[in-house]
Amino acid sequence: MAEDRSHDFWFMWQLAQRAYVGTCTDNWVLQTFSPAIMIAISWEETQFANIRQMGFDHADWMKRWTDLGPDQKPRKNEAGQISGNHAIGYVQVERDTIDRWLALNPTLCLGLPGFTADMAYREGDPNVKPEIKTKRRTWWQGLDTVILADDDAGFQLGWRAFSHMHTAKVASSKLTALKLYAGSNKKRDDPKKKLGRTAPQIIQGWLDTDAAMRALAQISPYHIPPELGLKFANTAIAGAYWFSRPDGDFPRAFGGTTMTEAAAMARVYDAVLTRGPNDSFIGTSRIAELRAAIRQHLGLPEAA
Repeated sequence: MAEDRSHDFWFMWQLAQRAYVGTCTDNWVLQTFSPAIMIAISWEETQFANIRQMGFDHADWMKRWTDLGPDQKPRKNEAGQISGNHAIGYVQVERDTIDRWLALNPTLCLGLPGFTADMAYREGDPNVKPEIKTKRRTWWQGLDTVILADDDAGFQLGWRAFSHMHTAKVASSKLTALKLYAGSNKKRDDPKKKLGRTAPQIIQGWLDTDAAMRALAQISPYHIPPELGLKFANTAIAGAYWFSRPDGDFPRAFGGTTMTEAAAMARVYDAVLTRGPNDSFIGTSRIAELRAAIRQHLGLPEAA
């Protein structure tokens, strides 16, 4: 049986403070993406686990998009993805995405384990010594195993991906960046399919989670009895993250909260949630209504 490397929300919250808020060097990213939405992406992608994309191994990491299998076609995993799709980390950043950072924005890799300042050169620079090129190539070839062994690095890939999008001027807003991050997949995004969610539904889920978590932060539910505190927090947060991945292992990730309890809590948020063309939000005027609804839903006594 494979080792379960998944964590709970509280581990992820601390990881986000340390490996995102505490390390991100891009102010646009910090101002645009809350820790909550970065964690939401991790919940939807990997259920809080620093893992390799299913169906791939290190040998695949070493292959290019153009590498062919015995049938002279690109090797595919069970999901029909070829080696270039190979993704790693909590937020599943693809191998070739990191390769583009090296080619176009190498300083973005500064801070990742083993990457040194002499490796931050632009492709084609004639002044770079051969041994430095070899050093960087070797670093990239072994990066998958390094990332999977380092929780901080596994989470940092997310903010670095958004930073590259913004620096490359292909994303100027939260929504455009999330659309690029979600990517496109004809089979996954078929609106007629019966199971699973399309990219627009996944993105909406991330935005809804972010809105619910922003609203929850405004409630400040500090006056409830201490013995109910952790249960309240786990259930309330699980309801917010239900939007991002409703089929997740909620009991493991949110202190025993069941999928049914998370779904019921999500309906409380949904009643006051506004989905705009570019983002989701719960208006300030509805925070008191949400506070009362959460208390009623969870059977909590009124604050003294």
